[in-house]
Amino acid sequence: MPHAAPRFLLLSKGTVLGTIQFSHEDWPWNYGSFFPAESFRDVADLFSHEACLLKVDSQAQKAEREAAIRQIVDLELELRHEEGGTLAGKPDILYIRGDEASWRGFDGGLLGKI
Repeated sequence: MPHAAPRFLLLSKGTVLGTIQFSHEDWPWNYGSFFPAESFRDVADLFSHEACLLKVDSQAQKAEREAAIRQIVDLELELRHEEGGTLAGKPDILYIRGDEASWRGFDGGLLGKI
C-alpha cells in the first residue's frame, strides 16, 4: 500500500499558520498544498504582497520585495510533522500562492526522504 504524503504544520513563533500537504520535490524546491488556519489571516497580506512583487523591474520595487522577504524571514517559520509534532525543518524561503506552497532549504532539522 502506498504511503500517504506527509503533512506538516506551518508555524510562526509557536502559532500554527496552517497545514501543508507535501506533493513533490524538484530539488532544491519542495511543493505542496496549503490549508490555512484562522491565524494565517494575520500574515496573508504579507505573503500576497511579496507574491505581487515577484517579477519587478525598478530598484524601488526590488527594495520593497526584499523588505517583504525580510518580514517573512522574521516570522521564524518552521515545519513540524503533523503526526507527533517533531521538527521537519526551518525553510530558508517559503512562498504561498493561494492554496499552493513551495519551500526550500532547511536549518535545524531534516525533511527526510519523502
